[in-house]
Amino acid sequence: MKQNIFKMSLGRRIRLLVVFSVLLTGLIGSTSAYLFHVNSLTDEIFQNSEGVAEDAARLVYVEDAVILSDMIHTKEFKEVRQQAVEQDDFSILEKWMKEKEYDVAYHDTAVFLNDLRYVLGVSDLTLVSCDENGSYVLAAADNLYSEIGKDLPAESGLGPDDYKTVTQTKPHPVRRGKMFLCSSYHRVEEGSGNHNLFVGVDIDLARYIKRERNFLINLVITYLLIIGALALFGIYFAKKHLTIPLNQLTNAALEFAEKHKHSHITDPKDPGIHTADELEKLNDSIFYLEQSVLAEQKQLELINRTKGKIDAELSIAHEIQKGVLPDHFPQDTDRDVTDVYAFNDPAREVGGDFYDFFLIDPTHLALVIGDVSDKGIPAALFMMVSKLLIKEHAMKGLSPEEVLRQVNERLYSLNRAEMFVTVWIGILDTETGILKTANGGHEYPIFRLGTEPFEYFHDKHGMAIAGMKHSTYQLHEIQMKPGDALFVYSDGAVDARDKEGEGFGVSRLLESVNRASTITAKELVLSVKKDVEQYSLDAEQFDDITMLAMIYHKDSQPKKDDQTESKDSDLK
Repeated sequence: MKQNIFKMSLGRRIRLLVVFSVLLTGLIGSTSAYLFHVNSLTDEIFQNSEGVAEDAARLVYVEDAVILSDMIHTKEFKEVRQQAVEQDDFSILEKWMKEKEYDVAYHDTAVFLNDLRYVLGVSDLTLVSCDENGSYVLAAADNLYSEIGKDLPAESGLGPDDYKTVTQTKPHPVRRGKMFLCSSYHRVEEGSGNHNLFVGVDIDLARYIKRERNFLINLVITYLLIIGALALFGIYFAKKHLTIPLNQLTNAALEFAEKHKHSHITDPKDPGIHTADELEKLNDSIFYLEQSVLAEQKQLELINRTKGKIDAELSIAHEIQKGVLPDHFPQDTDRDVTDVYAFNDPAREVGGDFYDFFLIDPTHLALVIGDVSDKGIPAALFMMVSKLLIKEHAMKGLSPEEVLRQVNERLYSLNRAEMFVTVWIGILDTETGILKTANGGHEYPIFRLGTEPFEYFHDKHGMAIAGMKHSTYQLHEIQMKPGDALFVYSDGAVDARDKEGEGFGVSRLLESVNRASTITAKELVLSVKKDVEQYSLDAEQFDDITMLAMIYHKDSQPKKDDQTESKDSDLK
């Protein structure tokens, strides 16, 4: 059904929108009218209940009410009533009241309440006495002895904490059997002395409910008639002033598109709509756009030819950048060379991330990872310069922090584009296992040392390279033993987004590294790469992603000269 709606013509959708708008407006209006009616009816019921209770409280026989109030608070009455309740025989209570001469006061009060009930037109009248233990019925219009001394329910509003201060309870709805009532109580003020007497009134809501039902039926009928008339008028208006002009514009645009598809048009047709409103402006705009399309066609063809050249050049640049990064990864456990593997995936054709590893001399291996602050071709050029300068200074035998310091000064003097690059560099002595590192604003490296799991190494960061002319960097030393591992990465790994826009994050990255197989550096990198790709499966790649892993495999066996020479050449 949803798909069919979207396939409807614009005219039909406009008519549906008009009908829906009229229906919604009418529904809101009728709902507001109904709620107003209900509130008015509720106020009328409550005011009626309060007024009747007040009138009844002024008319009740106070002397008889006081006699009955004294009666129900006596110990003897409570015992007799308890006996009547247990035996389910309230004639016992009636007999006792006659013996104690309470029956006359009760009978007069019940008859009075019954007569007053018919005069006031209410469902029931009740005389109530309150004390600190609760509220009790003295007499009711139905003249039932079973009601005498009966506790009032909690919703009456005459609780032990309230009756002293209450003059009139708030009207409230009560359901008794099939009847729905509005109940209210009013204090008997005159002649009651220290007795707390109240008259309760129950009003049957049946006639009010009938009024509400009739109002609702009339409202619905009126609503349907008015809405039908408004909908028909709205459809007629929309068709005359919207649908027909829009169809003319559509046909003119389709005619232009069809002719332009097969031939070059030199004289586009003006639809000729003159409605003196937005549609006329739209007509003029479409006519202008048709003329502009023809003018831009040649320019677009020129742009497409140029774009083809740019795409080809970007493809070449991608291959050049890819060739700059080492793609031969030694995995040698027969000598003092470590197992190294790296991965780079630019977000565009070319990127600003890079990695490098190379032998400075037969026993010192340099490991580098960097991330330029920009993307695309400018970042790629800056990345290549940065990589070459780092390798040039490292090959001089400088310590890691000195390499970063000198490269920073050199790049700063060349940095007219005001870019910068974060760099982590480590130089491993393959004989002793000592790894010297320095960090120029890059992500924290991750180490596994001994039998402990992988953990972040929170080294002291210096400024990113080329960000400030005179920057210094902190040297760190880590003692690595056979089997220890290193994992470094660019921020594209932790910033990878899922379809909800949430980043992969440093915690997930650490969990992924610890979960991966670390038999070889390649297995470690590819496992983490797979986790990041699965996390951001349906999302566009946010940034360049680069990872590098190294596992230290110093062997105690003597080295063979021929093997050493061969594998040194592989690293270089």
